[in-house]
Amino acid sequence: MTVIYLAHSTRERKKGKEIQKQLEDLGFKVINPFYPETPRPDIVALDKGIARPWQLTKKTSLDLVKQDLRAIRLSDIVIAIIPEEERTFGIPCEVMYAYMLDIPIYIITIAMSGHPWILTLATAVFKTVEELYDMFRSEEEAEAEVEYQIAISEEQARAEWEAEQEYLEQRDREIAMEEGHSNEVPLFF
Repeated sequence: MTVIYLAHSTRERKKGKEIQKQLEDLGFKVINPFYPETPRPDIVALDKGIARPWQLTKKTSLDLVKQDLRAIRLSDIVIAIIPEEERTFGIPCEVMYAYMLDIPIYIITIAMSGHPWILTLATAVFKTVEELYDMFRSEEEAEAEVEYQIAISEEQARAEWEAEQEYLEQRDREIAMEEGHSNEVPLFF
């Protein structure tokens, strides 16, 4: 199963959760740094409205960055959602780290789609998340077609092999009959 790391901003974490669900529905395993398997206390507090973003200690910050870097290393793909209205520091760092590891990077952005760094680092740039979904669906359909063609080829090869075996057996029987050895086992197969 393909593993995706979903890089997005703290303020867009709810949108990230929606995208995570859509990607999982397409068959991917998604690592969402804001909603890991064990809930993050800072995000729980943000979701409850009792905290503000970036109110972390240095130790907690270091732990979170290490977790994110490890998650990126474990990923097959990084999807980065660049927010249009806010500046972000983490997403560019995550993208650069993935780039340095040769992990494919898909970036979703409107305003910055022509930025030289984005065009250089990204495997592909999308203006909407729907364009990204369409690309994944197209790849899925292409993979299904390849699997279908392989199955047909294997079936044709099997049928050809069986036809050849039948032909050889018939030829062995005819040779044996011509030689008057109809009850003997042929010398060759």
